[in-house]
Amino acid sequence: MIKERLPIFGRRFFVCVGNPPQGKGTHRSDTFQHPQSPPRSPLIVHDSVEMRIAVTGGIAEGKSTVLSYIEGEGYSVASGDQIARDIFVRPEVQAAIALATGLGSPLDPVGLRNAIAASHRTRRAVNRLMHPFIVNALQESNADFVEVPLLIETCLQGWFDQVWVVTCGEAEQRRRLSERYGAEADIDALLGSQLRTRAKIPFSDRVIRTNEPEETVRRILSKCLKQVGQQ
Repeated sequence: MIKERLPIFGRRFFVCVGNPPQGKGTHRSDTFQHPQSPPRSPLIVHDSVEMRIAVTGGIAEGKSTVLSYIEGEGYSVASGDQIARDIFVRPEVQAAIALATGLGSPLDPVGLRNAIAASHRTRRAVNRLMHPFIVNALQESNADFVEVPLLIETCLQGWFDQVWVVTCGEAEQRRRLSERYGAEADIDALLGSQLRTRAKIPFSDRVIRTNEPEETVRRILSKCLKQVGQQ
């Protein structure tokens, strides 16, 4: 269910130290231990070009919809949100999060989401448990396009050949969040769990705007995919 999506990463950012991946940005979450960039995996080749592209953006801005359009064009895709949901339901992860946060088990996704929004300490506890599983799954993915909602926050952009940012503008984002979670939802807290999309756009190779009609979004996306094949 869409309403069970959870913010996974934190929102405080510091300059990377040590050996960050070579990419466009140098920020990471304070709760994130940066892994080494993984070796390139064999990818599907389109027009003799091998590329691995990250799709990122803010909550409720249309990342999953864009990813489904890309899949429909014949590219292989992977979703960081789906990876996180699959990991979250594992019994051992549920038990560890319940113990770390003091919440009851089995965990209620909505209750945990509210607890994360209300407490930096709870958010960091969940981050520490979830991050290693998510990063390992991303490393193992051979997909051409990988949806990574908090790509910039966790300084993973260097793993990819390009970064595509999906955005709909903050006003539309707020409207979608109210529609998804209800008018009583703390929209500011939900937005505060991530870096604002306007700060992600400078890291992007492409910006896909989803506050346009569907046919316009599909046409622009098709054009972007053709340009990828020509590079």
